[in-house]
Amino acid sequence: MTLAGLSQQGELNVDVVDSDATAKLADWFEDRWRDRWCLDISKELAEIIDQSWAGQELVPPYHVYLKGAYHLAQEARAGLSEFRIPAAFGNSLFDFQVIKYRMSGTEGE
Repeated sequence: MTLAGLSQQGELNVDVVDSDATAKLADWFEDRWRDRWCLDISKELAEIIDQSWAGQELVPPYHVYLKGAYHLAQEARAGLSEFRIPAAFGNSLFDFQVIKYRMSGTEGE
């Protein structure tokens, strides 16, 4: 289930040129394919792949930008929820200063 295997149909990722080895490999594959415990999940697998990053539908550039911005801002968001202004500052800071301090992710001393 590698990208190369999914996109280039490279089963087993081997290159067999000998006719005897090719026949043995084909028999091996058919034995696995026809095994009584083998389930055909082709339709389900195709749906899963279509819904994954490997699907045919392109992601809009704006969504890629949003995801990047979300991950870049993760530390700042964590600071807003985890850090508090030290009591020594009281009400002497403006709101934007309080937010910037909390986003910096530093503990007050």
